[in-house]
Order: sequence, then C-alpha cells, then structure tokens
Amino acid sequence: MTRVYHQIDAQVSRDTPLTSVNHGHPNSMVKVASPHRGVGEGMLYYRLYYFDRFSGHIDHFREFEAESDSAAIGQAERWGDGRPMELWNRERRLKHWDSVASTD
Repeated sequence: MTRVYHQIDAQVSRDTPLTSVNHGHPNSMVKVASPHRGVGEGMLYYRLYYFDRFSGHIDHFREFEAESDSAAIGQAERWGDGRPMELWNRERRLKHWDSVASTD
C-alpha cells in the first residue's frame, strides 16, 4: 500500500539542504511519531525528488508513504520518467537514479 500526499514543484539547487526546501505547506501537514515513521498504520514517510537533467536543480517532488524501504524503492521506480531522481526517508537518502538516455 502506498499513499501519496502531494506533488510539489520546487525551484531549489541540488546543493540546498533538503530540510530547508520550502514547499509552500505548513510544517504541520506531515506529523511524524519518530524520525522514520509516519503517524498511524506504521507506514514510513518518503519523498521522491525529480531533478532537471540539464541544471541539476530539483524540479519537483512527491511525498508518499510505503510499508518499507523496498516497497518505496519499487514505487519510485514505477514513477520514474528517465530524469535523475533521489528517494529520501526523512534524513536518509535511500537511492539515486541517474538520467536514462532516450532510445527514440
């Protein structure tokens, strides 16, 4: 089971610390019981960042919950569109995907 909170466009540098990304929502939107678990049902909270393949800046991200790191990685791979991506669980970077060249 995966729950998607929202997808946000962001204009920040890839070097910007992720904790300083202002995504336009109050901090209380996502309440967590611990650094790694979300409130209720024991689900884990994740962010999948999509990077602009030319500038390297964050283009947008998706927030979602999944039952485990492996489930979140699987979901992120299904959402992949060939751009570089990074999957994070709070302060933990789980995986980075480089851009995939188009075969067209």
